[in-house]
Amino acid sequence: MDYENMPDEILTRKETAEYLRICLTTLDKQNIPHVKLGKRVIYRKSVVNQWLEENQSNSAVSK
Repeated sequence: MDYENMPDEILTRKETAEYLRICLTTLDKQNIPHVKLGKRVIYRKSVVNQWLEENQSNSAVSK
């Protein structure tokens, strides 16, 4: 799935993990804002991107 060219959208846990290229267990350990709908957890792509910007380490910026 081409996540880069899609407008702001809602992502499932699996889609969010794939987008971030991490496993579900690692995703669950992060403090990324999400919404819980019953048993489902969803993420807004724009919020995930904002979280990435805010949590980017200085070493990654300088490279």
